[in-house]
Amino acid sequence: MPPAARWALGQGDALKGDCQKQTVQGVFYWEPDLTACDHNLAARLFELVFAKQQGNDVSLWLPKLDSEANLKSLVEIVNRNSERLGDLKLEVSSWPAAPATKLSLTWNTKNDQSYNSKETTETTSSSQIQASIKNTEKWVEEKLCGLSLCPYTSSLQKAAVGLGSAGVAEGPIVIRHSAPLLVKDDDRRMNPTTAATLAHAFWQGVQELATLPEEEVATLLILAPTKYDDNFVEFAAIFDDLLEPSIQATGSENIVGRALFHPTYDSKILGHQQLLPGHALPANMVDRFFDQYLSTMEGAKPDLESIANANDAVRWTPHATINLLRRSQLTAAKEVEAASPKKKPNWIYARNVLRILKTDSSLSSTGEKEQSEMNR
Repeated sequence: MPPAARWALGQGDALKGDCQKQTVQGVFYWEPDLTACDHNLAARLFELVFAKQQGNDVSLWLPKLDSEANLKSLVEIVNRNSERLGDLKLEVSSWPAAPATKLSLTWNTKNDQSYNSKETTETTSSSQIQASIKNTEKWVEEKLCGLSLCPYTSSLQKAAVGLGSAGVAEGPIVIRHSAPLLVKDDDRRMNPTTAATLAHAFWQGVQELATLPEEEVATLLILAPTKYDDNFVEFAAIFDDLLEPSIQATGSENIVGRALFHPTYDSKILGHQQLLPGHALPANMVDRFFDQYLSTMEGAKPDLESIANANDAVRWTPHATINLLRRSQLTAAKEVEAASPKKKPNWIYARNVLRILKTDSSLSSTGEKEQSEMNR
């Protein structure tokens, strides 16, 4: 009998017993509240990936899951990133081969040594975490707010400003560091990989925005493990290959917007000419916005190289960071701008380029040439 029918007949306990019998090794998890492959399931999955215990595989039973289609997409995404997640393999078992839907998490224990070496998150002290948070707070106050790069953020305590007419309340910017504290020697949990650590923090953030009120947290800045501060390529790859696809697979783009920041953010490395979720708009698009709105701005239109440099500089932060924004705020901002004769769609991208170039002339192609001449 299908698990849904057994549950409807009040046979939930018997169904659970049958599932326990099939969990011959590893850890058994029973999750009847996870009824869809959504942000709740993704958050639970990456929590288990992060908290992997040495020598123990995991069986996650989903007796009331309504459809496996999205789950299988999520499994494919995770398996493509297996090495980043400590040689993890996911597998879905379905009724009638299993009493209910089962998601198996298996790690290749033969590779435990490599798992605990180059890919594991470096231990991070509380003082290091606090220093990173302080650096980011300074960036918010001095750059994001100081240059008014976001018209809806006035301080660390006030984000989503001016959206009240669209039903969105103000709230604080909350900064979370993804790196765990030092793991005690007697902790049975293996050190998680940097990718697993970031994915866990990322999905915790999605959960926060899905459940907490706007007044408690308006937007989140998630600081990645410090390994990524010096490696933009890998940081972007983790986002593009694992985090963003998992958002799409679970339909969570309806909950959060995503924006990537990094100390050396560089669109030339990405090479995108079209919109890329979570990333800066390509310079050629910002160039077109100048053509549309230059008459309403102060200053001349920069050349394309200067636009590209300044457009990247908007994304420069002290540490590798992912900004999670409420989708409701992004929708409200569009409504407010549409109702205002003074605010035009996309004008902010061109305006921010001008503000960045005004504060840092070395980013302009002319400034670079002048600096080169001085260095000769």
